[in-house]
Amino acid sequence: MRFLYSLLLLFFTYAHANEFSTQFDQLKSQDWSLLCQLGEKALIEEKLTDLDMAQIHARLASSYFYLGEYDSMKTHIIACEKFALDLSSKQYLLRSLYLLSAYYRGKELFVEAQAAIEKALELINDGVDDCLKAKIYFNAGAAYADDPTCDPLQAISFYQKALTLFEQASSDAYRTQIRLAKSWLLLSNYEEAWTALTPLYQVDLEPRVSVHLLYVTAQLEMAQGNFDLALVRIEEALPLAKQLKMSRDIERLQQLRDLL
Repeated sequence: MRFLYSLLLLFFTYAHANEFSTQFDQLKSQDWSLLCQLGEKALIEEKLTDLDMAQIHARLASSYFYLGEYDSMKTHIIACEKFALDLSSKQYLLRSLYLLSAYYRGKELFVEAQAAIEKALELINDGVDDCLKAKIYFNAGAAYADDPTCDPLQAISFYQKALTLFEQASSDAYRTQIRLAKSWLLLSNYEEAWTALTPLYQVDLEPRVSVHLLYVTAQLEMAQGNFDLALVRIEEALPLAKQLKMSRDIERLQQLRDLL
């Protein structure tokens, strides 16, 4: 009887943690709010290892970023960094740094965003796996691309490095291509922008990535004076963004539509 009780206790201890881990890849393209609920439940479970805790905090930080809930994001970044330092884990320290950069970006504190990602760039070496390197380069590109005072060429260089490391047919690679196109758009190099965007219309994209593609395409059409085509892209993107509760993207799309 005591053995059965122990098994039941072990099962319920890891139930939320396992659910969060196994559903993360699927739900991250569908429901960030549900992911946050699962992750917060997982954190109150007992007997999780420090490594488990670091991973959950990192994933929660990322999830709150996409919800635009930056205070909650910052809480989990700090926790992830603490576990990374306790574990002497370069992997999670690097993750905490690029997440911190994203946090500052979301708050439009670009000097701080660039400082955080530069720390991560200094720690990249041969012991860091390609996917993690690519995410650092991606966030470096974003830290410079989103700063209106910076040269978009800085961002382009980082995005191009990320694309050499991400799996070619992946949402990460597609998101990078979209951001690359936006940087070329900022330089008024429409040919390069279309070169990056056009192939993505032949790909079965995750819905959230589709919203981003349509948004940048609308901006590119507007820049070239194709206002009717820009409106078509915006009207395609808005219902999808609303369905996915992408509040920040809904606001950006509506602001873009108001300019027409």
